Amino acid sequence: MSAKDYLRGMKTVFAKSSEKCLAMNVFALDELRAEAYGDWGRDAGAAVQAAFKAAAPVLLCDLPQEWTFSKIIPIYNDAWVRSRQKRLEFLSDLPTATRFQEAEEAIIREAVLAGHGGDLSSLDYGLGLCRPATGLAEADTRRLFLEERDSAMARAVCEALEGRSQRVLGESREETLKEGSSAVLQVGCCHVEGIVGEMQAHGYEVVGAPSQGWPRRKVATSKRKSNSKKSKTLGARGFA
Repeated sequence: MSAKDYLRGMKTVFAKSSEKCLAMNVFALDELRAEAYGDWGRDAGAAVQAAFKAAAPVLLCDLPQEWTFSKIIPIYNDAWVRSRQKRLEFLSDLPTATRFQEAEEAIIREAVLAGHGGDLSSLDYGLGLCRPATGLAEADTRRLFLEERDSAMARAVCEALEGRSQRVLGESREETLKEGSSAVLQVGCCHVEGIVGEMQAHGYEVVGAPSQGWPRRKVATSKRKSNSKKSKTLGARGFA
């Protein structure tokens, strides 16, 4: 689906959707376009396969998607219904709208590929400029999309490392996971900074990557804090 095809579809969605279904239809169009790239969910699938090969447990630590969408869709829907006419006027100028869309996609690629996902303020500002009449709705959903989920994910990882997580072995049987010394997180780039900050609040420290890269088969020896407790470390901070 080209940028022009996507914008034509978006114009149809804004023109013909009912007030209750506008946001749901926008998200459905976005998902349809993402699936067409052929990489929908491949990052999560690769993480599960790698864990299987390493005989490591998999922790699904994000909040349920249904919970998140039940919170954010009403916010988006209200904002988009209010701006419907302005959005339709913008989408009617297809050459201009296409340039804005291409600029937005360039910003997202640069943020992901260059590891700038933590620069959320500038990212929000740039994307907002590329979405006339609707971009400001992003700010209202930032807390729900990131802050609440970052906190939940960080807490789940800490509990797993500290041996306080359960895994289901059958319909009525559970087992406590053993305490762990390391974990690999597979998250979107915009979640990295928030999760790092939340894990620091749980007693973890950020360390720089070794010049020769992280060891492949052994965990680096932990340092000690002044209170004689072992230092818990966070590595590879900048990747998605």
